[in-house]
Amino acid sequence: MRKIRVHGQDEKHIHPILGLNARLDTLQAAVLLSKLTVFDDEIALRQKIANYYRERLQSSVGDRMRFQQTSESNTSVFAQFTLLSPDRDVLLRQLEEHQIPSVNYYSVPLHLQPVFAQLEHREGDFPVAESVSRQCLSLPMGPYLSKQDIDAIVQVINACDPRIAEKRALRDDDVPVAVSK
Repeated sequence: MRKIRVHGQDEKHIHPILGLNARLDTLQAAVLLSKLTVFDDEIALRQKIANYYRERLQSSVGDRMRFQQTSESNTSVFAQFTLLSPDRDVLLRQLEEHQIPSVNYYSVPLHLQPVFAQLEHREGDFPVAESVSRQCLSLPMGPYLSKQDIDAIVQVINACDPRIAEKRALRDDDVPVAVSK
């Protein structure tokens, strides 16, 4: 039953069965109802934070990373701020060293999940999905993340890029121990 409740997952990022994300009980519903009064404000804050992330990262890493794009006719609530980087694993390690939470939510593409084994897809069948799964990384995101927190995260990311690190050496005492939540 637990597997069904968490997307069919039995270990991190591995889904042997098709599952759901349906875990809302009465208490959670009551809390969510009270949050509806600030919902639009929090979405606007998340969009500002995503724009600030993009602005700061683009000015320093240029084309070394790609970011989520949302058309003008759509709105993203930015549950995560996810980017693509060929240096994803280096970034994950560096962020972890500085106690900055980050995660690769999509490390195994859907067509390679055990739940879809009967479809007999192999590595190479969906090269774009496979490339994204090797490069995606989600950074801390929340409506109350400060510019200082984002600046600290960007500073750690900049130190991971050899071209940028040469220009701006990052010292441990330059970065806060942990990002505030």
